[in-house]
Amino acid sequence: MDLTVFNHYFEGIILNWQEVLAHRYFYATIVVIAFFVFRKLVVNRVFRFVAKRLEVKTTADKECIRTQLFQKIFAAVSYSLRNIFFIVGLITAVYIAQFSPRVEFVFIHFLRSLIIFFVGLGFYRLLDALKVDIDKLFKFFNEKFDKILIDFTLKVSKGLVIVTTVLLIMDVWGFEVSTFIAGLGLGGLAFALAAKDLVANIFAGFVVITDKPYSIGDWIESPDVEGTVEEITFRSTKVRTFANAIVTVPNAKLVDGAITNWTRMRKRRISFKLGVTYSTSVTQLRTVVKRIEEMLRSHPEVDQDVIFVKFNEFADSSLNIFMYYFTRTTVWGEFLAVREDTLMKVMEILKEEGVSVAFPSRSLYIENSDCDKVKETNSIKDENIKTEQDKEV
Repeated sequence: MDLTVFNHYFEGIILNWQEVLAHRYFYATIVVIAFFVFRKLVVNRVFRFVAKRLEVKTTADKECIRTQLFQKIFAAVSYSLRNIFFIVGLITAVYIAQFSPRVEFVFIHFLRSLIIFFVGLGFYRLLDALKVDIDKLFKFFNEKFDKILIDFTLKVSKGLVIVTTVLLIMDVWGFEVSTFIAGLGLGGLAFALAAKDLVANIFAGFVVITDKPYSIGDWIESPDVEGTVEEITFRSTKVRTFANAIVTVPNAKLVDGAITNWTRMRKRRISFKLGVTYSTSVTQLRTVVKRIEEMLRSHPEVDQDVIFVKFNEFADSSLNIFMYYFTRTTVWGEFLAVREDTLMKVMEILKEEGVSVAFPSRSLYIENSDCDKVKETNSIKDENIKTEQDKEV
């Protein structure tokens, strides 16, 4: 059998493969495939290496806050890291393939822009991950921060990440970033003049966040609204009134006015006048005042720092006893229960001492002066008639 044909056939195949292997596009394709296949493996290896150096576990551990935070951070940035690793492979492949200068310029700048984009996306997702577990993060560092200030800082940071990413991508493509920033400054000034109320509310929101006259969940009262704070934003504060309605108040209006924060009171005040009748004797009055004060002094839910029970006024229709004291609790329902209990005990004391509560009354005295004059006139007439009769006789 003649093997010449087969020899020529295999020699042709070998020559074709040698040409393929010698071609730069083949090596570029191999690089792209290799980076794509190994991108997840490499990132996971880096994750395990860093975890080992930081002495944290790579498996789930509900009790270790540091492990949970590290896993959250890795989950947030791993997507960006895998894509950046693959893009590095694409850039390497472009240099290996040796495209024309124009095509290479477009490819390289586009891929660099993608790297910047995924770096910005990684930081953005990292901030979202930190926002979810922010309490655990500060607990780990043994620090306490205001939730509103944390939200404000995270929002500003995310905005800076977006702006920085856009500016860096523009710089890659050759735009004059400094000129653009200067234009933004002039545009921002014009915008601030046109929207001064909005800017005032934003600055007032910053004052609310830093000075903290109230926080989310506080019961506040202002000349315009009273209720519970539900949300604080840059521009406004949302308050849920006791009628269960939401009122949105501009921050500038709240900051410029007086704000009463009832949530921050340490105790709740009870103050009123107890009026008893004028028929109450001095002894009874002294006994009632003494017993009421003793009752308040022994009450477990009444604050003992300030208690006043004094007879202080002769009113129009009552003898007034001034009562002034505080409850230990500031919760509205518990406060009402303590107030009710003390008032019930006051009524029991008054009943035991035989003292009545006075109510507004008025005594009406009628003078009979006109009737007296009529009677006097009639008596004079009778005397005159009697005198004339005597004369006739």
